[in-house]
Amino acid sequence: MKHKAQHALWAKLGNPTKTAQAAENKRPLPNARSKITLKVIEMPGFRELEDKFIIYSGPKGQFPYGVEDRAEQLSIDTFGIKASDTELKTPPDYWDWPEISAERNAFDEARERHDEQFETLYLSDDEAMDYLLGLGVDFRNELGNPLKCISLFAVQAEAAAKGIAGKLPEQSALELKRWESRVELEVKAYLAKKKR
Repeated sequence: MKHKAQHALWAKLGNPTKTAQAAENKRPLPNARSKITLKVIEMPGFRELEDKFIIYSGPKGQFPYGVEDRAEQLSIDTFGIKASDTELKTPPDYWDWPEISAERNAFDEARERHDEQFETLYLSDDEAMDYLLGLGVDFRNELGNPLKCISLFAVQAEAAAKGIAGKLPEQSALELKRWESRVELEVKAYLAKKKR
């Protein structure tokens, strides 16, 4: 009887270890530099892509088949740019230049300066998530962890948030897209129910 009362008390009070872990997983903004304006997981297409990552990723974190093409299109639809649009284009004759030449050194320095604009190129997923939170783009899932697909979108989101390239979607357009996708799902569910 004593053990049942003790377990009941623990259940009533909750497990302090699990509560602390849950609070730790809910990551706040690193600093209140900007208000969160864009919650990525709620945007059309990102939930489906994240689910594909969770279900079909390889044991070593390889991208699921076909996900990169879908991510590129989703990036264009969302931010107006794809990952390759944030890279400095290599001149066609770059590989013909001598390895030690003024032209090649100048281009390599220009590429380094260009890449230094993008902090997320050098950050892990956790660090990129925190950095983007500060810019107003939320790449957290429901548990407060970074989305599995953040590596495919971090640089584009940063470029759009900083105004370097692309653009962040407007809230009104986002609301309309969310409503359209909800109606689309309801229609599919209705038609599936009607066929039975």
